[in-house]
Amino acid sequence: MVLWEAAHTEKYSHAQRWQNHLIEQVAPPNGESPYHIHDAEDEIFHILEGEMSFVSGDMTWKGGPGTFIFLPRGIPHGFRVEGTQPARGLLITTSGGFEQFVRELGQPMTELVLPAPGPIDMNAVMAAAGRNQIQILGPLPNYTI
Repeated sequence: MVLWEAAHTEKYSHAQRWQNHLIEQVAPPNGESPYHIHDAEDEIFHILEGEMSFVSGDMTWKGGPGTFIFLPRGIPHGFRVEGTQPARGLLITTSGGFEQFVRELGQPMTELVLPAPGPIDMNAVMAAAGRNQIQILGPLPNYTI
Protein backbone atom coordinates (compact mmCIF):
# COMPACT_ATOMS: atom_id res chain seq x y z
CA MET A 1 0.00 0.00 0.00
CA VAL A 2 1.31 3.43 -0.90
CA LEU A 3 0.76 5.92 1.92
CA TRP A 4 1.93 9.00 0.06
CA GLU A 5 3.98 9.92 -2.95
CA ALA A 6 5.94 12.81 -4.32
CA ALA A 7 7.45 13.32 -7.74
CA HIS A 8 9.98 15.87 -8.89
CA THR A 9 10.70 16.61 -12.51
CA GLU A 10 13.08 19.11 -13.99
CA LYS A 11 12.94 19.83 -17.71
CA TYR A 12 15.73 21.26 -19.80
CA SER A 13 14.56 22.58 -23.16
CA HIS A 14 11.75 20.24 -24.19
CA ALA A 15 13.45 17.00 -23.14
CA GLN A 16 12.86 15.35 -19.80
CA ARG A 17 16.31 14.93 -18.25
CA TRP A 18 15.72 13.82 -14.68
CA GLN A 19 12.82 12.50 -12.74
CA ASN A 20 12.62 10.80 -9.40
CA HIS A 21 9.67 9.45 -7.50
CA LEU A 22 9.36 8.76 -3.78
CA ILE A 23 6.67 6.66 -2.13
CA GLU A 24 6.18 5.31 1.36
CA GLN A 25 5.16 1.69 1.05
CA VAL A 26 3.74 -0.77 3.58
CA ALA A 27 3.72 -4.47 2.68
CA PRO A 28 2.10 -7.25 4.74
CA PRO A 29 3.99 -10.17 6.30
CA ASN A 30 5.04 -12.63 3.59
CA GLY A 31 4.03 -10.10 0.92
CA GLU A 32 6.18 -10.18 -2.17
CA SER A 33 6.54 -8.62 -5.57
CA PRO A 34 6.50 -10.58 -8.77
CA TYR A 35 9.89 -11.17 -10.39
CA HIS A 36 10.22 -8.28 -12.82
CA ILE A 37 12.44 -5.93 -14.82
CA HIS A 38 12.16 -2.15 -15.02
CA ASP A 39 13.24 -0.91 -18.43
CA ALA A 40 13.05 2.79 -17.53
CA GLU A 41 13.98 3.26 -13.88
CA ASP A 42 16.26 2.16 -11.05
CA GLU A 43 14.76 1.43 -7.61
CA ILE A 44 16.21 2.28 -4.22
CA PHE A 45 14.54 0.80 -1.13
CA HIS A 46 15.12 2.26 2.34
CA ILE A 47 13.64 -0.05 4.97
CA LEU A 48 12.12 1.83 7.93
CA GLU A 49 10.37 -1.03 9.77
CA GLY A 50 10.30 -4.81 9.46
CA GLU A 51 12.57 -7.11 7.48
CA MET A 52 12.73 -7.64 3.74
CA SER A 53 14.77 -9.81 1.42
CA PHE A 54 15.68 -8.96 -2.15
CA VAL A 55 16.93 -10.78 -5.22
CA SER A 56 18.53 -8.99 -8.17
CA GLY A 57 20.19 -11.05 -10.85
CA ASP A 58 22.32 -13.61 -8.98
CA MET A 59 22.59 -11.52 -5.79
CA THR A 60 20.42 -11.68 -2.65
CA TRP A 61 20.19 -9.48 0.45
CA LYS A 62 18.20 -9.32 3.66
CA GLY A 63 17.80 -6.15 5.66
CA GLY A 64 15.96 -4.40 8.42
CA PRO A 65 15.51 -0.79 9.52
CA GLY A 66 18.16 1.50 8.07
CA THR A 67 19.03 -0.79 5.15
CA PHE A 68 19.28 0.66 1.64
CA ILE A 69 19.02 -1.64 -1.39
CA PHE A 70 19.74 -0.50 -4.97
CA LEU A 71 18.02 -2.44 -7.77
CA PRO A 72 19.22 -1.26 -11.20
CA ARG A 73 17.02 -1.12 -14.27
CA GLY A 74 17.39 -3.92 -16.78
CA ILE A 75 18.13 -6.65 -14.19
CA PRO A 76 15.41 -9.08 -12.99
CA HIS A 77 14.60 -8.49 -9.34
CA GLY A 78 11.97 -8.66 -6.61
CA PHE A 79 11.41 -8.53 -2.86
CA ARG A 80 9.72 -10.43 -0.06
CA VAL A 81 8.65 -9.34 3.44
CA GLU A 82 10.28 -11.64 6.00
CA GLY A 83 8.89 -12.46 9.44
CA THR A 84 5.52 -11.88 11.01
CA GLN A 85 5.41 -8.07 10.91
CA PRO A 86 4.58 -5.75 8.00
CA ALA A 87 7.47 -3.91 6.39
CA ARG A 88 7.44 -0.16 5.86
CA GLY A 89 9.90 1.69 3.73
CA LEU A 90 10.64 4.40 1.25
CA LEU A 91 10.92 3.50 -2.41
CA ILE A 92 12.78 5.92 -4.67
CA THR A 93 12.69 5.45 -8.44
CA THR A 94 14.78 7.37 -10.91
CA SER A 95 14.18 8.14 -13.85
CA GLY A 96 11.09 7.01 -15.68
CA GLY A 97 7.41 7.04 -14.92
CA PHE A 98 6.93 4.52 -12.11
CA GLU A 99 4.42 6.84 -10.45
CA GLN A 100 2.02 6.23 -13.34
CA PHE A 101 2.19 2.46 -12.73
CA VAL A 102 1.44 3.04 -9.03
CA ARG A 103 -1.47 5.36 -9.81
CA GLU A 104 -3.00 2.93 -12.31
CA LEU A 105 -3.11 0.12 -9.75
CA GLY A 106 -3.87 2.15 -6.63
CA GLN A 107 -7.00 3.47 -5.03
CA PRO A 108 -7.16 6.68 -3.03
CA MET A 109 -7.11 6.12 0.72
CA THR A 110 -10.01 7.38 2.79
CA GLU A 111 -8.26 6.76 6.11
CA LEU A 112 -4.73 5.95 7.27
CA VAL A 113 -5.41 2.26 7.93
CA LEU A 114 -3.95 -0.74 6.13
CA PRO A 115 -6.59 -2.60 4.15
CA ALA A 116 -6.88 -6.32 4.77
CA PRO A 117 -4.58 -8.26 2.42
CA GLY A 118 -6.50 -9.72 -0.46
CA PRO A 119 -5.98 -11.28 -3.85
CA ILE A 120 -4.01 -9.34 -6.42
CA ASP A 121 -5.49 -8.91 -9.89
CA MET A 122 -2.47 -10.09 -11.89
CA ASN A 123 -4.23 -9.29 -15.18
CA ALA A 124 -4.44 -5.64 -14.10
CA VAL A 125 -0.80 -5.70 -12.89
CA MET A 126 0.38 -7.21 -16.20
CA ALA A 127 -1.57 -4.67 -18.25
CA ALA A 128 -0.31 -1.69 -16.22
CA ALA A 129 3.25 -3.04 -16.31
CA GLY A 130 3.11 -3.36 -20.09
CA ARG A 131 2.03 0.27 -20.42
CA ASN A 132 4.82 1.45 -18.09
CA GLN A 133 7.99 -0.29 -19.34
CA ILE A 134 7.95 -3.03 -16.69
CA GLN A 135 8.27 -6.69 -17.64
CA ILE A 136 6.59 -9.15 -15.26
CA LEU A 137 8.55 -12.43 -15.45
CA GLY A 138 6.47 -14.50 -13.01
CA PRO A 139 6.67 -15.38 -9.33
CA LEU A 140 9.88 -14.78 -7.41
CA PRO A 141 12.43 -17.55 -7.84
CA ASN A 142 13.29 -19.57 -4.75
CA TYR A 143 16.22 -17.96 -2.96
CA THR A 144 17.81 -18.15 0.45
CA ILE A 145 19.82 -15.59 2.35
